[in-house]
Amino acid sequence: MLKLNNIVRAILFLVVLLGSFYFLSEPGRIEKLSGWFQLLISGGLLSPLVIYAWNLKGKFENIIDNDGLDSVETSRLRTKTSLFIKKIWLWVFFYISSGAVVLLFNLLKDDADYSRYLGSLCIALLFIAALSSISLRDFDVALSELKAAIVIRRKKNAEREAMLKLLKEDDKFSPQEKDYFNRYNGEK
Repeated sequence: MLKLNNIVRAILFLVVLLGSFYFLSEPGRIEKLSGWFQLLISGGLLSPLVIYAWNLKGKFENIIDNDGLDSVETSRLRTKTSLFIKKIWLWVFFYISSGAVVLLFNLLKDDADYSRYLGSLCIALLFIAALSSISLRDFDVALSELKAAIVIRRKKNAEREAMLKLLKEDDKFSPQEKDYFNRYNGEK
């Protein structure tokens, strides 16, 4: 089922594509858009996004090596991180294909028909690439929350072990305290 944000993205893509197609109806505007300036704009946008996505992918891969988790938690973590890594790979592929379209536009700028279509597509793809930075930021926030959850889980496990160790010492705790520790240990 399509999500609402995917429908909004598709509508924005179509609006930008059609608007740029209308804007590039004059050949003089195509000449202004093409050239090294276009490569600098797309390189200035796509290169940082590719680097950011690649760094996020590396961070997600490194989070699996975290100690202090049992096998079930590590399996869940691996499933979630592989989903994020797959999404990041899709964004990297999108950036590379957008860069290829920009390069193709610069190579075919002399043919008015092709350059109008490719120019509109370039503008729309660069617009979507700019919006994709929001998704990458969301992945970064999710990574931070995941790291915090791992640290919290590790601390809870350490506290549980310390309480179990103290609970085994019969002379220090009353039966009510032992019941409390047993109930707390039973809740995971």
